[in-house]
Amino acid sequence: MSQPGENQQDEVEQENGDFNTDTILLNDTQFSEQKFLSDEEQSSSLNQSSMSHFKIIDILGKGGMGAVYKAKDLALERFVAIKMLRISQSKQPLILTEAKTISKLNHPNIVTVYDIARDKDANFIVMEWINGRPLNMLIPPNGFSVDKVLRYAKQIVSAIACAHQQHVIHRDIKPQNIMVTADDTIKILDFGIASLIESQSSASDQLADSEPTASKDFHLQSTMVGSPQYMAPEQIKGEASDIRSDLFSLGIVLYEMLVGVKPFLGLNIEQISQTIIQGKYIPLAEHIADFNAQKNTETKGEIPEKLMELVDKLLQTAPSKRYQSAEELAQDIAIIDEQVNHKKNWWQQQHWLTKSLLILPIVSLLSWSIRGVLFPPSTQELIARQLVESKKIAFLPFDNISGDPVLQIFSDGVATMLSSDLAEVGYQQGDGTTWVLPTSEIRQLEDVSVEGIYNKYGVDFIVTGTIQHMGSTRSLHLGLVNGADGRQLKSVQLTLDAEKLFEAQSQIRDNVINLLGWQIPPELNQKLAQKKPTFDGAYKHYLAGQGYLYRFDHGDNIENAIEAFKAAIAIDVSYADAYVGLAETQRYKFIQTKQSQMLEFIEKTIEQLAVIDSSHLLLSSLKAQLMRSQGNYEGAVKLFKQSIQQKPFYSSSYVGLADSYQRLGQQTEAEQVLLIAYQLMPNNNSVLIELGAFYFNTGNYTKALNYFELLAKQAPNNYMAYLNISACLYLMGDIKEAILAAEKSLSIEKSADTYANIGTSYFILKDYDKAVFAYEKMIALNDSNFLNWGDLADAYRFTYNKKQIKAYTKAISLAEQAIELNPNNKEAIASLAYYYANIDDLEKTNFYAKQISDKDSGVDSFFIAAAYTRLNMKAKALHYLKLAIANNYSIAEISDSPLLYGLRSEPEFIQLITKK
Repeated sequence: MSQPGENQQDEVEQENGDFNTDTILLNDTQFSEQKFLSDEEQSSSLNQSSMSHFKIIDILGKGGMGAVYKAKDLALERFVAIKMLRISQSKQPLILTEAKTISKLNHPNIVTVYDIARDKDANFIVMEWINGRPLNMLIPPNGFSVDKVLRYAKQIVSAIACAHQQHVIHRDIKPQNIMVTADDTIKILDFGIASLIESQSSASDQLADSEPTASKDFHLQSTMVGSPQYMAPEQIKGEASDIRSDLFSLGIVLYEMLVGVKPFLGLNIEQISQTIIQGKYIPLAEHIADFNAQKNTETKGEIPEKLMELVDKLLQTAPSKRYQSAEELAQDIAIIDEQVNHKKNWWQQQHWLTKSLLILPIVSLLSWSIRGVLFPPSTQELIARQLVESKKIAFLPFDNISGDPVLQIFSDGVATMLSSDLAEVGYQQGDGTTWVLPTSEIRQLEDVSVEGIYNKYGVDFIVTGTIQHMGSTRSLHLGLVNGADGRQLKSVQLTLDAEKLFEAQSQIRDNVINLLGWQIPPELNQKLAQKKPTFDGAYKHYLAGQGYLYRFDHGDNIENAIEAFKAAIAIDVSYADAYVGLAETQRYKFIQTKQSQMLEFIEKTIEQLAVIDSSHLLLSSLKAQLMRSQGNYEGAVKLFKQSIQQKPFYSSSYVGLADSYQRLGQQTEAEQVLLIAYQLMPNNNSVLIELGAFYFNTGNYTKALNYFELLAKQAPNNYMAYLNISACLYLMGDIKEAILAAEKSLSIEKSADTYANIGTSYFILKDYDKAVFAYEKMIALNDSNFLNWGDLADAYRFTYNKKQIKAYTKAISLAEQAIELNPNNKEAIASLAYYYANIDDLEKTNFYAKQISDKDSGVDSFFIAAAYTRLNMKAKALHYLKLAIANNYSIAEISDSPLLYGLRSEPEFIQLITKK
């Protein structure tokens, strides 16, 4: 069975209070004894200090920690907010260390910290300027609608999850610290008082070197920082607080957003504190009932029961009874949101006859006002609205109407480069969930057309183009196409200089961004411009390398790409991106050829990159991928963490980190990583597939099925969705439905994996002839996978086909090659034990079986149980079967698998499959 931006600023000054500074430091009484600069003196100091390129415009507010100013960054020509910290000398090292940690947080719903500085007696934190208003100024007397609460909650939880992943807790979550911009984007302020969860080491050291533990073990001795009405009981009592304290505070915020009042009330701080400690508040259900009973004409809208239960769980006095992580909370909010937003409205619930009877009276009643409903907004307004709501974008290689092979390489190279650039820009649009389909996905398609790409990925918009030579120039027509119906919505004609390739690519990128209606932050624009190499000739070879890499599976393109990147490096030895391209191409060659020598070449290229540019954003990821290929999963974990710090939206690093954790047997950590990736990138199909595959591999087939069905809903013609659905159904014991799902996958695209699922389903149904037929189709499409040959060998065995020995021998050869490349490949190790058992080699079976322990996956233990069953060693078979069941392997397959027939009469076997 196949296994599965920166905000728009204006000159209008914010109202005082838009940036909250009223954080209370309850136990730092020594502040009153220190001599501090006044706010006016601090402002003057700022304009005379090493940060004199900031011009103070206005003071926004004052508080116990200092003042906040609106300022103009004269160097970068942008507005910023500057927090002047009024702190004692003893606190300065801690505050600045924490501030540096917070500056590394990169999330669309967290205010960006640009700089931290200290000049004489003044301390500054320079932050992103937010053109918006705090949440406390927006909450209506009776609360928001449920839809708006969920929209805000998803963004807030996503930001908190990101911070907690970096081992940072806020400790002062409240409406005053939650800004809402004009486009309803949430921005959380004031992480400046947050402390590290493990304060004995720096943030970077923690992320790189320490292993995360369960959330309940993340503790920090409280210093009573926070706002009393929103503090968790443990904070009020001065006890150890952790990430669950943030979630308690969020529960208060959600309660207030839903009904307009805080849950914990009192006449003074002492009374409020006592009600929080005692957990005395009116549950939402009772509050709403009381409200509706008191109002004759006005009633409070219905709040879903699940949402009220969620808030009650957040407000539990004991931390152990609350949500244990922001990721867990985010999952439940997403489920409630799905139920609320996809619930049929009143009109949809009506029978067609009722609709026909109602429509005439409604039109008559509306009379003069109906014109505004019947006549829609202009086409341009509709397109603009669609672009704002779009979540999946694809960029296709240009159609080379000149037929020039050189121009085709240019086209493919630009497609690769622009997809990467647009991905960075896309993540900074709207709520940060826009996904630009990577070329690695597009190049796998047989049908690279608008219809083909929409069918598989369900993209909203596709950027297409035609290009041709026109003497010394190139003529390019760019079009923005609606994915669902193929209509061209916008277009632009460009003339490119054939000799200035970098400028041409930049020109194309700027025009594509304009077509999409996106805004590119100045910092990112500057970063993209810095990719230009010192010598133009180097870029020409680099672009050619990317062009060959786009079609790396065609002919000699891998070798051509390697030579092109080497040529770029020969011209410009300091061209860091050329080393990245070379390392990636060498990795593709390693995957294709399985030559261990390629790992040495990759390592050498990475070492050269480290010398040229030790801070390159992809360096950590390249090192981590290499270590993962070598089986060094501990080293890979540390480097993938570094990569995520540097590129928070780089999905490959999340997937690699989760895979490394799984191979180390750390399933909880792997799950947390994938859930965070899903929260950051919910429209990234590859992340969705990985999350489903994780639950599949850990035996939670129901959850896996939910994610794969979500994928099928987002992209109805994606064969992978139905392929994985078939795998889940198979292991849940619904074999006939598994076959139907696999056949649906096969109708979309023929693949070896789909034939594998069909063959395995027929195998479990004991229809071995059909299994052989499907497996032989599988081998015809992919004869380099040891699992495929093992499946075919099993089918031959049960049809008494003499080819079984040859097939097992082939499977052994391929599995041993896999172990040569990666000695820790447990899948290959377990498979070898089983294959050797089928050729009666007990010594080799024992050798490989001993390498599988209770920390390995259930499928690995299942293979060992099948091996010892084949050798009629029932005690050992039952031992490993217990391990498989303990690791949530499918009871349905264990019960029905022909590979375990030798155990079916054993009382212990019967007890195992009936007890679970």
